[in-house]
Amino acid sequence: MQSIKDLMKGPIAVVSYLLKSKSIGMMSYWLLFVLWNILVYNGPLWLFAMGELNLVSGTSYAILVNIALLILFTTLVFLFPIGFLFPWVIKPLTLTLMVLNSVALYFITTYHVMFDQSMMGKLLNTSYVEAAGYYNTNIFAYIVLLGLLPAFLLSRYTIRPIIRLRLTVHTLFWIVVCVLTFYGTKSTRPWFDKHQAPLMGLALPGAYIIHSVTSFTAADPIVDAPPIIQDDEDSDTDVDDGQVTDHLDVMEPGTLPEPESESEPAPVIQ
Repeated sequence: MQSIKDLMKGPIAVVSYLLKSKSIGMMSYWLLFVLWNILVYNGPLWLFAMGELNLVSGTSYAILVNIALLILFTTLVFLFPIGFLFPWVIKPLTLTLMVLNSVALYFITTYHVMFDQSMMGKLLNTSYVEAAGYYNTNIFAYIVLLGLLPAFLLSRYTIRPIIRLRLTVHTLFWIVVCVLTFYGTKSTRPWFDKHQAPLMGLALPGAYIIHSVTSFTAADPIVDAPPIIQDDEDSDTDVDDGQVTDHLDVMEPGTLPEPESESEPAPVIQ
């Protein structure tokens, strides 16, 4: 029991130092953001992973560690060039991401959606009238409690002026740790390959950032393609020289899940 107390002294001392500090370094600020991101905003990702894993094997725990390190890795790769070139952008950027993460978390937990390229294409092509149907007390509770409140607490810290060489060394250290861990646990790669789609659709904030970019640069069939034409089951369709001459049903692209007030259950992530 004494050994456990000794092990906890280090993390407790770090947390106590951060709570008492009014100014912290850029890397400490990033790690706080990543920690909150891993523990809170990626809750559905953890639930999905633990539901797919047999938690009695060492490989399963290695996969969970790799998920956390993957979030850390992608966040550092995203924030480092911005913090290196424009350090004054980091605080408003991370605070905005916290609010966006709270909105994304609401949609994931309420409608059981994934933020893949198709979903982002639908969101980006949704009109204001359609989006207004999703405004309710629940989404505002998510925004206030999981977005604005932690963003306010994090904004209380003043980021000390950066020393670019030190920031580069610290970032490279954590990236090397992540890469070496990935390399040392190559046995987990088949699991990540098998579940790549749900992992990429649930990992926040990377899910909506990456797929927002790809929805602009790639031809999304749900967004860019013309309406899908389906034959009516009860109609007689005559085809003459390739022309359809009877009644057809047109499915409009870019539709979102029904708002929370609807009685039909939302689709479940497979």
